[in-house]
Amino acid sequence: MPAIAQNSVQNSDDVASEQAERLRIGRERSQLKQRLELQRQACYQKLAVTPCLNEARDEHNEKMRDLKRQEVALNDVQRKRAAADRQRAMDERNSPQAQQNLAERRGKAIAASERREASRIARETDRSVKITEGASRVAPVLPQDSQASVISSASVSSSQQGKPRAQKPDKSKAIDAAKLARHREQALARETEAARRQKKAQERESSRKKPPAKPLPRPALPVPAS
Repeated sequence: MPAIAQNSVQNSDDVASEQAERLRIGRERSQLKQRLELQRQACYQKLAVTPCLNEARDEHNEKMRDLKRQEVALNDVQRKRAAADRQRAMDERNSPQAQQNLAERRGKAIAASERREASRIARETDRSVKITEGASRVAPVLPQDSQASVISSASVSSSQQGKPRAQKPDKSKAIDAAKLARHREQALARETEAARRQKKAQERESSRKKPPAKPLPRPALPVPAS
């Protein structure tokens, strides 16, 4: 049997044995808890309750510690087996056979990619050839009468293109001029209305003003004594 198959079978056996041990530990832990509860109930029926409870608790703790040691040993075995599996997988990846298999897979992938690229180029080339052949086909020859009509139509079109076209009146310019005149009239009306309002305001202000008061008479000077 190859080494890889042997390791796989051995790992499967170890995992199954480990699971069985963990199940056994779990069952014994549950049984110890139930037994402790029964011992505590029996201790309350005795006269010396406290010593009985202490003895039951010590026995329970000792057995639980033993189960814990077994569980720790299983965890240690599991860690070591996982580390060995990782190292074995690394060694297998780095082995000459694995490197050769990897090189073969890469070569097959590159070859498949090259075949796909060659097929794509062939399809594009075939498409380009078909397009070129279709464009290079000669157009069907028209009858003499049709050719003459085509030539005459082309000459009439060229002669019409050579003649200057009659200039149409530019309506947009006339519309712009009318708008400009209307805007000017509106601006003049606004200015006239503003001047009129200003004049009325000045008239109201002058009518509210009172005439200045007359100055008081100057006091008479005292007559000097003779």
